[in-house]
Amino acid sequence: MAKKEKTLFEQLQSEYTSTCKSVKKYSSKKKAMSNFLSHLKASKNTELSQISRQEIKQYDMEWINFLEKAVQAVGAIVESPKRNLKTTRNVVPVELAKRVSSESIVHLAQNSQFIKNIDRHGNVQPDKILTIQAEDDYAIYENRFIKTLIDKLILFCQKRYEFMKEHAETMDYDILTVKSKVVIDGTTFEYESKVKISQPSQDDGKREYNQELFKKISSLVERVNFFKTTPFYQYVRDAKPVKNPIVQTNIMLKNVNYKACYEVWKFLDRYDKLGLSIRVKEQQGKFDDAYVDELLMMTMMSELTMKTDRLHKLAIAESPRSRVQPKLNKVILDPSLDNTKFDIALTYGRDQMTKAQLAAYKRKEAQEKARIKREKEREAQRLKEKARREKEKERKRLAALKQKEKEKERKRLEAERKRLKKLEQERIAREKEKERKRLEAERKRYLLEQEKLRRTRIVVKKVANEAKEFKDLDIVTDDIIEQDDKFNLKKQEKNVHEED
Repeated sequence: MAKKEKTLFEQLQSEYTSTCKSVKKYSSKKKAMSNFLSHLKASKNTELSQISRQEIKQYDMEWINFLEKAVQAVGAIVESPKRNLKTTRNVVPVELAKRVSSESIVHLAQNSQFIKNIDRHGNVQPDKILTIQAEDDYAIYENRFIKTLIDKLILFCQKRYEFMKEHAETMDYDILTVKSKVVIDGTTFEYESKVKISQPSQDDGKREYNQELFKKISSLVERVNFFKTTPFYQYVRDAKPVKNPIVQTNIMLKNVNYKACYEVWKFLDRYDKLGLSIRVKEQQGKFDDAYVDELLMMTMMSELTMKTDRLHKLAIAESPRSRVQPKLNKVILDPSLDNTKFDIALTYGRDQMTKAQLAAYKRKEAQEKARIKREKEREAQRLKEKARREKEKERKRLAALKQKEKEKERKRLEAERKRLKKLEQERIAREKEKERKRLEAERKRYLLEQEKLRRTRIVVKKVANEAKEFKDLDIVTDDIIEQDDKFNLKKQEKNVHEED
């Protein structure tokens, strides 16, 4: 397996460690250097501090993503805005008239003072004539709203972009400070040094991602500024800007792009953040005995590097005290490294304001916050009223649906009642027809029996006449006739009862 090649810094570290070992070994053999180093180690006025600082930048994606969609809606409107047809009526000399319509003729007939001459053939020569010029009018309320929104977008994006470009560069630092004060044979040696290493922060592994986001913000600023160069903006440049509260016209309620722009307006009013946050991580360095010895060795070498004529009679004896642990202090950051540099708001020019300007700005800021609060309250009230209307509409819809279902059920029951009534009538008719047929059959049977009885009577009478000499036969005949009459009477009563 191939041995990994050392980097240049690792080579420097290795060479420095070897040099320190050599110097330490050499100084231990030299009494003067060893005694000088012992004084440094025994000094109570040695202060060491080291800090590792990391700055991490994070963009707020909410406003970036929202405004990217907003730019699309604004761009669609700028490309194809709504407009009204505006007609201008002017009476001009006939030589300057570009177009004449039937209305011009009517106007000339009503204003004879504009007639110059009428020849003998009746031809009219006018001196002046009415011209009607039609042109597109872009300065409607909805487009004035878009123009004001573009101005707000530019201000919103430009301020954040300028701040991020000027102040949002993050760095990683390592800072080492060494302070030493020692008295040797009446001579005071003071030493102070500071080493700072800095490089662009990796933003916790998101440096490339943040760079892409910053490019996206730059592109967003360019696209927003481009709207000012469009023909649409030139048409409405001098139009009166709109103010809160915004009137939601039919176009703004029903057109998708205008409706989206109204949401952008509300977002710009409520979004009061910078859109960028920076976290700072700080870690104090640790000093072991070997590291302290290296720093004291560096201090001694630096102090002895100075060329001077004042130390010829200096006697360096070994320090009578034992080694003292140096004081470990927290690093005092430079103003450029102070966290307050990230507390600058969008109005980072406040420091250049006078007291009166700052007071006016604060009043204006308070008024704006109060206005936004009122706008939010009105919006909440509007949403509440809208919800109430929707609820009432839903209630009426359900009531109408219930009434419709009730009417449908009533009609169904009515149809069922009619169907059952019809079936009952048909059943009764069938029963009556059946009864009629039965009675008809009974009547026919009765008539047949009567016919048989009549014939029987004829036969009986004939027989009786033939045997009238026989008295007993007459009695028998009378009995038969009487029985026959009784039978017929019962049959008639039965038929009358059945008919009833």
